[in-house]
Amino acid sequence: MEKSKGELRREKRIKMKKNELINIAMNKFAENGFRNTSMSEIADSAEMASGTIYNYFKNKEELLMEIIKKYADRSLGEIDNNSVEKLIFSYFNNIYNRNEETNENEFNAILAFLPEILMNKKLGKEFFINVINPRMNEARKYILELREQDKINEIDPELITRTVFSSFIGMTVLYMMGDKFLDEEKIFSRDTLNEMVKIYSKGLEKK
Repeated sequence: MEKSKGELRREKRIKMKKNELINIAMNKFAENGFRNTSMSEIADSAEMASGTIYNYFKNKEELLMEIIKKYADRSLGEIDNNSVEKLIFSYFNNIYNRNEETNENEFNAILAFLPEILMNKKLGKEFFINVINPRMNEARKYILELREQDKINEIDPELITRTVFSSFIGMTVLYMMGDKFLDEEKIFSRDTLNEMVKIYSKGLEKK
């Protein structure tokens, strides 16, 4: 049964309001941290009653999961698998892309919710399922193709993908811990990405 125009308009309004709340929450998490931000603060910024926000999201964790899904969609991009170096760079340029579509608050929000993801098993699992695992599955497929072309060494693709992905997560954690080498300008800048990609690709490429 087709939906009426009224139902479609209502669904559109709900979607718009949800997107507004997601953007507000992302900014609040970036400014104050995940744990220091309350649902009532997000509701106040959206100019709605504190109880009304629960008509859209049952709790702060559900809001966080929507931000994660939004980030997961944003991290998709074109992949260049003509060489090991180009393949690895494509993936991490997409995942840590801070282009005109990714504002500073979005990046800071990611840093704000990362500790929660590392400590909360449920959220960590969702982040792995929605963001990390799909990227690793794609990377494994392209690594197998490069191996069939005799361009890389005989190393388990599962181990390759996990080694590379874990290093980038580790770099993010070091930045959050105040590693002075990884300042605001250096953390996942294009130069940093290029250097990290070289470290891995040179070790994988067949001589």
